[in-house]
Amino acid sequence: MCQAKASFLVGEELTMGTRGVIGMPRVTNADIADVLDRLADLLELDNADQFRLRSYRRAAETVRGYPEELANLHAQRKLTTVPGIGKSLAEKIAEYLDTGQIGYLEELRAKYPEGVVEMLNIPGFGPRSAARVFQELHISSIAELEQAARAGRLRTLPGFGAKTEERLLHNIELYLQASERGLLADVLPVAKGLLAKLRALPEVAQAEIAGSVRRRRETVGDLDLLVTSEQPARVCEA
Repeated sequence: MCQAKASFLVGEELTMGTRGVIGMPRVTNADIADVLDRLADLLELDNADQFRLRSYRRAAETVRGYPEELANLHAQRKLTTVPGIGKSLAEKIAEYLDTGQIGYLEELRAKYPEGVVEMLNIPGFGPRSAARVFQELHISSIAELEQAARAGRLRTLPGFGAKTEERLLHNIELYLQASERGLLADVLPVAKGLLAKLRALPEVAQAEIAGSVRRRRETVGDLDLLVTSEQPARVCEA
């Protein structure tokens, strides 16, 4: 089952910002925060400097809860007025707002498949371990990692033993039980139905699907709905 999360920008109109071209989706603060978090995930796999990692994580947290749309700030050339957003981060955010992607992020994605990044969600399985099994055993998904652990293949790596494999299998099971991810094909009709009901509410100024459904990920962990309203409490109640 997916949990619905609603984000409210109270008393403000959602604007198209710098990507207001017909047919192109508007980029929300939540979208930008997701991209910054993904950059941090990939940098962690790449054994990047901890200071850089923390700056990306903090920036993502700030952007996700920022009261003003960064798309609007970018149009005014004011991205660096956001706390924690320096020149380098502002350039990456501007690139994402203008083009829909970040070149640096695409470079890192080319090195580490999505399944390798997902391994970081397994309790006790850090970025160094994920990078090692990918680089040395060519394991690129949690399913492959589970198969390798059951076959005893991980113990060929220094620091991995039978007990490590046993503990990893237990933690993979915990993660899979907790994640309860659904297929996009199953979740999308539900998302569209909820969106239609939200848009029909008189208290709602505008509503959009966000998160992994909007990005058309193959699996979905939760359903994010972004809503603008001057009466958020009534929308939540509805």
